[in-house]
Amino acid sequence: MRSKVDEVVSKAEALLKKNKYDKAHDINHHKRVWKMAEDIARNIKDNTDKDVLRIACMWHDVIIKKHGTEFRNHSHITNATANYLKRYMLGLGFTHLEAKKAYLAVKHHEFNDKPLNIEGKILFDADKLDALTPERSLWFAHSKQGRNSLWNLKLLLLSKKIIRFYIKRKFHFKYSQELFEERIRRLKEYNEKQKVLASSA
Repeated sequence: MRSKVDEVVSKAEALLKKNKYDKAHDINHHKRVWKMAEDIARNIKDNTDKDVLRIACMWHDVIIKKHGTEFRNHSHITNATANYLKRYMLGLGFTHLEAKKAYLAVKHHEFNDKPLNIEGKILFDADKLDALTPERSLWFAHSKQGRNSLWNLKLLLLSKKIIRFYIKRKFHFKYSQELFEERIRRLKEYNEKQKVLASSA
């Protein structure tokens, strides 16, 4: 028999396929964030509800309804999704504490927000680390959303020490900061390879 957690995750996957936000926030992004969150959870001392963490990772950028200004306003989407998820979990028999933890993690995962629980902090770090890949940074640099986003500006200025220091401080765990440095190193290596390829073309 499928568990309640699997049912909630399957619902998220169905909504991600139905109401696609964009290529940077697709189902693969959510799966990568969950994998990264698992890694962070294994490497910190804090007790974490792994089921709630998995649910939050798979729901954090889900769109309940794709239309009008709701689709264009990410904060509105986040609030609507967090509220929907809480009600949905309660309807499936999750405890109020479990539903509230998932709600808080999803609601406060955006860059300029402050997560209020351990699951939210892990989600926050995993989500931001996923942005630090060549594929995601290129998408941000070329998309309409990316050109207007504060996060894209910070990505473009990563070579500036003060900006890099600011972003690194946003992470909640030493392990996340170590992963951040590794991701930055890989991005720089990727950029150098692209320069070489471009000059030899």
